[in-house]
Amino acid sequence: MFIYMGNPYKSIMEKKAQMEEGVGERILILGHKCHRCGHAWRPYDLEQSPIVCPKCKSPYWKNPKKLFRKGDKKNGKN
Repeated sequence: MFIYMGNPYKSIMEKKAQMEEGVGERILILGHKCHRCGHAWRPYDLEQSPIVCPKCKSPYWKNPKKLFRKGDKKNGKN
């Protein structure tokens, strides 16, 4: 038979205090971000680049959008 003699909340409070103090380290997680919809994800295989964004299914997820003004032509010729 086991009898606990003490405050069971003491360890929980100690852990909470440590978390508030900022005990731990920051790490960098590698992943991808879609320039079209802004979705960020971590792939299963970092060696291989995904073909489409898993959220919006855009094959142009690596390329930022090109914005054109009303008077400009898309091909650059006037």
